[in-house]
Amino acid sequence: MIPSSLASFAQTTLAQPDQVFNNTSPEATLTWKPSGNVTLYGSYRTGYKSGGFSISGSISPLSTAADATFAPEKVSGFEGGIKSTLFDNQLRLNFDGFWYIYKGLQVDYFDPTTIRYLTTNAGKARTRGLELETEFAPRSAPGLTLRASAALTDAIYSSFSRAPCLGGERPSEGCNLTPNAAGAFTLQNLDGQRTPQAPRWVATLGGDYVKPIGDNLKIGFSPNIRYSSRYKLYAFTG
Repeated sequence: MIPSSLASFAQTTLAQPDQVFNNTSPEATLTWKPSGNVTLYGSYRTGYKSGGFSISGSISPLSTAADATFAPEKVSGFEGGIKSTLFDNQLRLNFDGFWYIYKGLQVDYFDPTTIRYLTTNAGKARTRGLELETEFAPRSAPGLTLRASAALTDAIYSSFSRAPCLGGERPSEGCNLTPNAAGAFTLQNLDGQRTPQAPRWVATLGGDYVKPIGDNLKIGFSPNIRYSSRYKLYAFTG
């Protein structure tokens, strides 16, 4: 139960009576099949994620009105590629590229200094990349399926000049904007920095082999490996 003093604080100081958001997210796709086994496509797509309220930001006496709410997130961009089945449908090979721009990217984070989970909006983020995916099921080896994929992604904050600092982050590490009453800096500029959980390279390799060993039994093996280049775990590190 929320203490009455906090509930009153949230109602009178932070919580806005309501938020109303309206959005239309159109998209269009063109496809061309030069043959029965090959499809080329290109698309323009948009997306939307509603704004809302940060609950702990609404009830904490340490919060400001800006902590209580966050704005919608919008994305738009292009994607295109090729999908194919080759060698008498034994090989599936897909390749695509994409480029998307996010406006008001919603970023969730935990503020350890005030013990609050909050959501804020980055100005803009850009993600672009290439993906390759293949699957091979040779008829000469019944029950065997081999798979592989690779992805190259470049994802950055193109505009996030007032990002929160990590607890204990020093000015030499980038936390050098907007000092508080105690003289400690609270914000940093992350323009051009990579977004979290977006490794530049990801690759997978695996397969399945299933073999009958009786009228009602089968034995199977499914080895898989995955490679990822290093990436940021937290949204606000340079």
